[in-house]
Amino acid sequence: MMVIMKWTNGVTDLSEEETKAWHKHHRILCEQALEVTKTGKDAIISFVCYKKIVRDFCRTLIPDIEFIHIHVDTDILLPKFKIRMEKAFPPGIGFKEMWSSPDHNMVLARQRYGDEYSDEVIMRFFKDNFYSGFEEFEESELAYAHRINNNEYSKQGLADLRKIVGMTGDFEYNPDAVEAVQI
Repeated sequence: MMVIMKWTNGVTDLSEEETKAWHKHHRILCEQALEVTKTGKDAIISFVCYKKIVRDFCRTLIPDIEFIHIHVDTDILLPKFKIRMEKAFPPGIGFKEMWSSPDHNMVLARQRYGDEYSDEVIMRFFKDNFYSGFEEFEESELAYAHRINNNEYSKQGLADLRKIVGMTGDFEYNPDAVEAVQI
């Protein structure tokens, strides 16, 4: 998580240990996908590749990999994220307790944003550290990289995804069912 926080905050110089960690994580994801393809099935890895360097690394492991960025504006994502997190917290635990926890990431967050908890402060922390820093696809990536605008959370976004992965035909879309499976 610290590497992602560095990337989203514009830090590109990583230690050798940090580079080895993200290499190992992505190598495992790619190896698992390759194992699935050996069974004759297609595989999808769902993970944010913030940086072109990560996408380039994955292409060294799987040369024909394709990337799909399902884009939703941060101002739309954050309220949904907040609801999902609130549902995921154990009873008696919430953002306020998370903010004041001794967790290393929260200690660093308080050093940067202040000790006092507020919804605005913690949402700014999440926006700055997890919802920023994505490097848009470069021209050189467009042969294998796709961007879907899903701001509307509509059937069209899912239809675009289905087209990219080779699924055809009409399908039923139930936005309430999609919301219900969110954590």
